[in-house]
Amino acid sequence: HQEKMMNTPIIIVMIFSIILAPIAEEFLIRGMLLPKLRRYWSPTSAIIITTLVFSGLHGNITQFAGTLALGLITGWTYEYTGSIIAPIIVHCGFNTLAAVTPSALFLGSNGTQLIVSTVVLIVTSIGWMITWKHQINSEPQ
Repeated sequence: HQEKMMNTPIIIVMIFSIILAPIAEEFLIRGMLLPKLRRYWSPTSAIIITTLVFSGLHGNITQFAGTLALGLITGWTYEYTGSIIAPIIVHCGFNTLAAVTPSALFLGSNGTQLIVSTVVLIVTSIGWMITWKHQINSEPQ
């Protein structure tokens, strides 16, 4: 699997990682599974369960912490905005940072960039959710 990735053109890997995978994963986890679980459990319980499923589906222990944080953020984003588009955008942003940060780390940066990138993603996500929710609430019904 790793060898195939090494031989795949970087543009294909980036399109898959940054655009297609987040769309598919969010539709599956937040678009389908989360609403079904919400019928039986609280929002918090449903988000935790879907986050664990999301993290487990990645099948990679080194990604577990990142996917755990991402799952919680996108779960609450979906719950707060009521839209699948919001968590897709957050997920695409997260994957973009994940794709760019390792390159920067290899170029001599330190862990500070990862921390700053994560904080920027979280703050941007919160700001975006508030803006999104405000726009939805101010639209005529």
